[in-house]
Amino acid sequence: MATIPNIFTDAAAQSFALCKWIAREIGLDVKTLTVDYYALIRWEDSLAAVGHSSKPFGPSKEGFLMYRYTGRRAFGLKYWSPGYFRLKAGVCYHYTDALDRTFKSYVQLLGGGCIGCRRVQTADRPHAFELILSDKRSLQLAASSEKDASDWLQAILQVVSQGHREDVEAPNCVSACLIQAANRLFICHEYLETNQVYCLEKANIQDICSVVIDPDGGPYCVLEFESVEATESCGDWVLYFESAAELYKFTSSLRSVWQEMFQVPLSCSELSDPVLLRHCSLQASKERTAKCST
Repeated sequence: MATIPNIFTDAAAQSFALCKWIAREIGLDVKTLTVDYYALIRWEDSLAAVGHSSKPFGPSKEGFLMYRYTGRRAFGLKYWSPGYFRLKAGVCYHYTDALDRTFKSYVQLLGGGCIGCRRVQTADRPHAFELILSDKRSLQLAASSEKDASDWLQAILQVVSQGHREDVEAPNCVSACLIQAANRLFICHEYLETNQVYCLEKANIQDICSVVIDPDGGPYCVLEFESVEATESCGDWVLYFESAAELYKFTSSLRSVWQEMFQVPLSCSELSDPVLLRHCSLQASKERTAKCST
């Protein structure tokens, strides 16, 4: 079985779940998979970092879902019903249909209104997942397909993850794991309790045109892509690492793969955009302060 750097050797279930997920994502046999790099990071879109994101407080998504509430305070809402849901600016709104202008109810995903999101394997409908609410209820949702359910989960998880570190994270800065494998980069959430992995973003290494680093040696970098179509996000990636040594380990691995692919060195430069430089330096400083206080 493939091994993953930076994962404890006794965490066999975690390692296998990650390898299996990557193999399924890219259509490879898990036995042939090699993972070049793995680390816990913070990630944000470079346009969001400087206030130009078209997706404030995470992604937007909408569509029809079946829904019901469970728990002691669900009252008469325990039966499946159809509804139209719209995720926008950190809030999940519930409408009767797509043409409604007034919502029936909503769930505030940030600020403690929602404390988690997970798959529901025991629900009496396929493709189901649930939002665990702070008022001891759960909002269970069921999509029409596995892909639609995964898309909803990824969007909701990206928003919910922001609420766990509001004191140290910018609104669009997400805690995640970074994986480099098979000439690709993956940013995802992993849940050790269920050995499930959800992709937040992915990109081909061949679409990266430059690595930009802090001129003062801060533990972060910006990955610049050749075009906006190269990733699902609006702009380039800003990656915050636990230390300068971890950043060096990642860039060395990335540059090695790039060199092997193109037989030329990957472009590397210092960050010169004053707005982005100020934002990233401040964010890295907050991360260091938070780590020292724990």
